[in-house]
Amino acid sequence: MRAFRFQANGRELAAVFHGADGQCGVLFCNPFGQEAVRVHRMQRVLAERLSRAGLPVLRVDWFGCGDSLGDDAEGDLLGWRDDLLAADQRLRRMGGCTRTIWIGMRLGATLAVLASMDARPAPAGLVLWEPVTDGAVYLEQLRLDHRRALATAYGPWLRDPSVPASGADEAIGFAIGDRLSRQLVSLSLFGSVLRVPAVIIAPPGHPALAWRAAPDVPPPRVVPFAHRFDWTAEEAINTALVPADAVALLLQAVEGLR
Repeated sequence: MRAFRFQANGRELAAVFHGADGQCGVLFCNPFGQEAVRVHRMQRVLAERLSRAGLPVLRVDWFGCGDSLGDDAEGDLLGWRDDLLAADQRLRRMGGCTRTIWIGMRLGATLAVLASMDARPAPAGLVLWEPVTDGAVYLEQLRLDHRRALATAYGPWLRDPSVPASGADEAIGFAIGDRLSRQLVSLSLFGSVLRVPAVIIAPPGHPALAWRAAPDVPPPRVVPFAHRFDWTAEEAINTALVPADAVALLLQAVEGLR
Protein backbone atom coordinates (compact mmCIF):
# COMPACT_ATOMS: atom_id res chain seq x y z
CA MET A 1 0.00 0.00 0.00
CA ARG A 2 1.43 3.39 -1.02
CA ALA A 3 -0.03 6.82 -0.32
CA PHE A 4 0.86 9.59 -2.79
CA ARG A 5 -0.43 12.74 -4.50
CA PHE A 6 -0.90 13.44 -8.19
CA GLN A 7 -2.04 16.24 -10.46
CA ALA A 8 -5.38 15.90 -12.26
CA ASN A 9 -6.51 18.77 -14.48
CA GLY A 10 -4.51 21.22 -12.38
CA ARG A 11 -5.89 19.84 -9.10
CA GLU A 12 -3.79 17.97 -6.55
CA LEU A 13 -5.47 14.77 -5.37
CA ALA A 14 -4.51 12.39 -2.58
CA ALA A 15 -4.58 8.68 -3.34
CA VAL A 16 -3.62 5.26 -1.99
CA PHE A 17 -2.42 2.51 -4.34
CA HIS A 18 -2.60 -1.18 -3.49
CA GLY A 19 -0.29 -2.96 -5.90
CA ALA A 20 -0.77 -6.33 -7.61
CA ASP A 21 0.29 -8.04 -10.85
CA GLY A 22 -3.13 -8.47 -12.45
CA GLN A 23 -4.24 -6.84 -15.71
CA CYS A 24 -7.60 -5.76 -14.28
CA GLY A 25 -7.59 -2.94 -11.74
CA VAL A 26 -10.23 -1.60 -9.37
CA LEU A 27 -10.98 2.09 -8.77
CA PHE A 28 -12.97 3.16 -5.72
CA CYS A 29 -15.41 6.03 -6.29
CA ASN A 30 -15.96 7.82 -2.99
CA PRO A 31 -19.33 9.03 -1.73
CA PHE A 32 -19.79 12.46 -0.15
CA GLY A 33 -19.23 13.74 3.38
CA GLN A 34 -20.01 11.51 6.32
CA GLU A 35 -20.82 8.66 3.96
CA ALA A 36 -17.20 8.73 2.78
CA VAL A 37 -16.00 8.79 6.40
CA ARG A 38 -18.22 5.87 7.24
CA VAL A 39 -17.10 3.58 4.40
CA HIS A 40 -13.40 4.45 4.61
CA ARG A 41 -12.48 1.41 6.69
CA MET A 42 -14.58 -0.92 4.54
CA GLN A 43 -12.87 0.39 1.41
CA ARG A 44 -9.48 -0.35 2.92
CA VAL A 45 -10.56 -3.88 3.82
CA LEU A 46 -11.93 -4.42 0.31
CA ALA A 47 -8.82 -2.96 -1.31
CA GLU A 48 -6.51 -5.24 0.64
CA ARG A 49 -8.54 -8.32 -0.25
CA LEU A 50 -8.74 -7.38 -3.91
CA SER A 51 -5.01 -6.70 -4.02
CA ARG A 52 -4.26 -10.10 -2.50
CA ALA A 53 -6.50 -11.60 -5.19
CA GLY A 54 -4.28 -10.05 -7.89
CA LEU A 55 -6.15 -6.82 -8.69
CA PRO A 56 -4.34 -3.48 -8.36
CA VAL A 57 -6.53 -0.98 -6.52
CA LEU A 58 -6.60 2.82 -6.37
CA ARG A 59 -8.47 4.82 -3.71
CA VAL A 60 -8.72 8.57 -4.36
CA ASP A 61 -10.05 11.59 -2.46
CA TRP A 62 -11.83 13.95 -4.85
CA PHE A 63 -10.84 17.62 -4.94
CA GLY A 64 -11.94 19.38 -1.75
CA CYS A 65 -12.46 16.05 0.02
CA GLY A 66 -10.38 14.02 2.46
CA ASP A 67 -6.65 14.65 2.12
CA SER A 68 -6.83 16.24 -1.35
CA LEU A 69 -6.32 19.97 -1.80
CA GLY A 70 -9.24 22.37 -2.06
CA ASP A 71 -11.93 23.60 0.27
CA ASP A 72 -14.92 21.31 0.69
CA ALA A 73 -17.23 24.10 -0.52
CA GLU A 74 -15.38 23.96 -3.88
CA GLY A 75 -16.52 20.42 -4.61
CA ASP A 76 -18.86 19.85 -7.56
CA LEU A 77 -20.14 16.89 -9.58
CA LEU A 78 -18.51 17.83 -12.88
CA GLY A 79 -15.13 18.40 -11.25
CA TRP A 80 -15.36 15.12 -9.36
CA ARG A 81 -16.33 13.35 -12.59
CA ASP A 82 -13.11 14.68 -14.15
CA ASP A 83 -11.16 13.61 -11.05
CA LEU A 84 -12.58 10.11 -11.51
CA LEU A 85 -11.57 9.94 -15.15
CA ALA A 86 -8.05 11.13 -14.31
CA ALA A 87 -7.84 8.57 -11.49
CA ASP A 88 -8.77 5.78 -13.90
CA GLN A 89 -5.91 6.77 -16.20
CA ARG A 90 -3.55 6.90 -13.23
CA LEU A 91 -4.60 3.39 -12.14
CA ARG A 92 -4.03 2.04 -15.64
CA ARG A 93 -0.49 3.48 -15.70
CA MET A 94 0.51 2.49 -12.18
CA GLY A 95 -1.00 -0.97 -12.26
CA GLY A 96 -0.27 -1.82 -15.88
CA CYS A 97 -3.99 -2.47 -16.27
CA THR A 98 -5.69 -3.11 -19.58
CA ARG A 99 -9.13 -3.17 -17.92
CA THR A 100 -10.62 -1.45 -14.88
CA ILE A 101 -13.68 -1.96 -12.71
CA TRP A 102 -15.16 0.92 -10.73
CA ILE A 103 -16.78 0.46 -7.33
CA GLY A 104 -19.06 3.34 -6.38
CA MET A 105 -21.10 3.86 -3.24
CA ARG A 106 -24.02 6.32 -2.94
CA LEU A 107 -23.00 9.59 -4.67
CA GLY A 108 -19.78 7.87 -5.74
CA ALA A 109 -21.90 5.33 -7.64
CA THR A 110 -23.74 8.19 -9.31
CA LEU A 111 -20.42 9.74 -10.33
CA ALA A 112 -19.30 6.38 -11.74
CA VAL A 113 -22.39 6.19 -13.95
CA LEU A 114 -21.91 9.77 -15.18
CA ALA A 115 -18.17 9.35 -15.79
CA SER A 116 -18.56 6.01 -17.58
CA MET A 117 -20.38 7.83 -20.38
CA ASP A 118 -17.24 9.88 -21.11
CA ALA A 119 -14.44 7.44 -20.24
CA ARG A 120 -12.05 6.49 -23.05
CA PRO A 121 -11.45 3.62 -22.70
CA ALA A 122 -14.60 2.79 -20.81
CA PRO A 123 -14.40 0.72 -17.63
CA ALA A 124 -14.97 -3.00 -18.00
CA GLY A 125 -17.74 -2.81 -15.43
CA LEU A 126 -19.37 -0.88 -12.60
CA VAL A 127 -20.29 -2.04 -9.11
CA LEU A 128 -22.94 0.39 -7.88
CA TRP A 129 -24.06 0.32 -4.24
CA GLU A 130 -27.22 2.38 -3.64
CA PRO A 131 -26.64 5.12 -6.24
CA VAL A 132 -28.20 8.51 -5.60
CA THR A 133 -30.89 8.78 -8.28
CA ASP A 134 -32.70 11.96 -7.15
CA GLY A 135 -30.29 14.72 -6.22
CA ALA A 136 -32.95 17.06 -4.81
CA VAL A 137 -34.23 14.41 -2.41
CA TYR A 138 -30.66 13.52 -1.43
CA LEU A 139 -29.81 17.17 -0.75
CA GLU A 140 -32.90 17.63 1.39
CA GLN A 141 -32.01 14.50 3.38
CA LEU A 142 -28.52 15.85 4.01
CA ARG A 143 -30.02 19.11 5.29
CA LEU A 144 -32.50 17.35 7.57
CA ASP A 145 -29.81 15.09 8.99
CA HIS A 146 -27.64 18.13 9.64
CA ARG A 147 -30.46 19.85 11.51
CA ARG A 148 -31.06 16.73 13.60
CA ALA A 149 -27.35 16.55 14.45
CA LEU A 150 -27.43 20.19 15.58
CA ALA A 151 -30.55 19.54 17.64
CA THR A 152 -28.89 16.64 19.39
CA ALA A 153 -25.78 18.67 20.13
CA TYR A 154 -27.20 22.11 20.92
CA GLY A 155 -30.59 21.69 22.50
CA PRO A 156 -34.33 21.98 22.04
CA TRP A 157 -34.29 25.28 20.12
CA LEU A 158 -33.01 23.34 17.10
CA ARG A 159 -35.04 20.15 17.53
CA ASP A 160 -37.56 20.94 14.79
CA PRO A 161 -35.90 19.70 11.55
CA SER A 162 -38.42 21.66 9.49
CA VAL A 163 -36.90 24.96 10.63
CA PRO A 164 -34.74 26.17 7.71
CA ALA A 165 -31.06 26.54 8.41
CA SER A 166 -29.46 29.91 7.87
CA GLY A 167 -26.13 30.64 6.23
CA ALA A 168 -24.09 28.25 4.10
CA ASP A 169 -25.35 24.72 3.55
CA GLU A 170 -23.63 22.08 5.61
CA ALA A 171 -24.00 18.34 5.93
CA ILE A 172 -22.79 17.24 9.38
CA GLY A 173 -19.43 18.97 9.13
CA PHE A 174 -19.08 19.15 5.34
CA ALA A 175 -19.91 22.31 3.40
CA ILE A 176 -22.17 22.13 0.37
CA GLY A 177 -21.19 24.92 -2.04
CA ASP A 178 -23.65 26.74 -4.25
CA ARG A 179 -22.48 24.92 -7.38
CA LEU A 180 -22.86 21.47 -5.84
CA SER A 181 -26.24 22.43 -4.44
CA ARG A 182 -27.50 23.52 -7.86
CA GLN A 183 -26.13 20.39 -9.50
CA LEU A 184 -27.81 18.12 -6.98
CA VAL A 185 -31.15 19.89 -7.38
CA SER A 186 -31.04 19.18 -11.13
CA LEU A 187 -29.68 15.62 -10.82
CA SER A 188 -32.12 12.91 -11.86
CA LEU A 189 -31.08 9.42 -12.91
CA PHE A 190 -34.49 7.78 -13.04
CA GLY A 191 -34.67 5.40 -15.99
CA SER A 192 -30.94 5.61 -16.69
CA VAL A 193 -29.42 3.55 -19.49
CA LEU A 194 -26.06 2.01 -18.58
CA ARG A 195 -23.32 1.97 -21.23
CA VAL A 196 -21.12 -0.65 -19.57
CA PRO A 197 -21.81 -3.92 -17.71
CA ALA A 198 -22.88 -3.31 -14.13
CA VAL A 199 -23.90 -4.88 -10.86
CA ILE A 200 -26.41 -2.83 -8.87
CA ILE A 201 -26.66 -3.46 -5.14
CA ALA A 202 -29.57 -1.72 -3.41
CA PRO A 203 -32.57 -2.35 -1.14
CA PRO A 204 -35.74 -3.75 -2.75
CA GLY A 205 -37.69 -1.00 -4.49
CA HIS A 206 -34.68 1.25 -5.02
CA PRO A 207 -35.05 3.14 -8.36
CA ALA A 208 -31.62 2.02 -9.60
CA LEU A 209 -32.76 -1.60 -9.65
CA ALA A 210 -34.94 -0.67 -12.63
CA TRP A 211 -32.05 0.71 -14.69
CA ARG A 212 -31.55 -0.96 -18.04
CA ALA A 213 -28.58 -1.35 -20.36
CA ALA A 214 -27.90 -0.05 -23.84
CA PRO A 215 -28.72 -2.54 -26.65
CA ASP A 216 -25.10 -3.70 -27.02
CA VAL A 217 -24.50 -4.09 -23.26
CA PRO A 218 -25.52 -7.06 -21.06
CA PRO A 219 -28.44 -6.28 -18.71
CA PRO A 220 -27.23 -5.14 -15.28
CA ARG A 221 -27.19 -7.77 -12.58
CA VAL A 222 -29.36 -6.54 -9.73
CA VAL A 223 -28.76 -7.59 -6.14
CA PRO A 224 -31.53 -6.57 -3.72
CA PHE A 225 -29.71 -5.96 -0.45
CA ALA A 226 -31.43 -4.59 2.65
CA HIS A 227 -29.50 -3.30 5.66
CA ARG A 228 -30.20 -1.55 8.93
CA PHE A 229 -27.79 1.37 8.89
CA ASP A 230 -28.55 4.96 7.90
CA TRP A 231 -25.96 6.33 5.47
CA THR A 232 -26.23 9.97 6.53
CA ALA A 233 -27.27 9.85 10.19
CA GLU A 234 -25.17 11.61 12.79
CA GLU A 235 -24.14 8.21 14.16
CA ALA A 236 -21.92 7.93 11.07
CA ILE A 237 -19.47 10.28 12.78
CA ASN A 238 -18.46 7.54 15.19
CA THR A 239 -19.31 4.47 13.12
CA ALA A 240 -16.92 2.58 10.87
CA LEU A 241 -19.02 0.64 8.42
CA VAL A 242 -17.67 -2.85 7.64
CA PRO A 243 -20.69 -5.16 7.29
CA ALA A 244 -19.43 -8.62 6.40
CA ASP A 245 -22.36 -9.38 4.10
CA ALA A 246 -21.80 -6.16 2.13
CA VAL A 247 -18.09 -6.86 1.78
CA ALA A 248 -18.84 -10.35 0.46
CA LEU A 249 -21.37 -8.98 -2.05
CA LEU A 250 -18.93 -6.38 -3.35
CA LEU A 251 -16.14 -8.93 -3.75
CA GLN A 252 -18.48 -11.27 -5.63
CA ALA A 253 -19.63 -8.41 -7.85
CA VAL A 254 -16.07 -7.56 -8.85
CA GLU A 255 -15.26 -11.20 -9.53
CA GLY A 256 -18.31 -11.44 -11.78
CA LEU A 257 -17.13 -8.48 -13.88
CA ARG A 258 -13.44 -9.39 -13.89
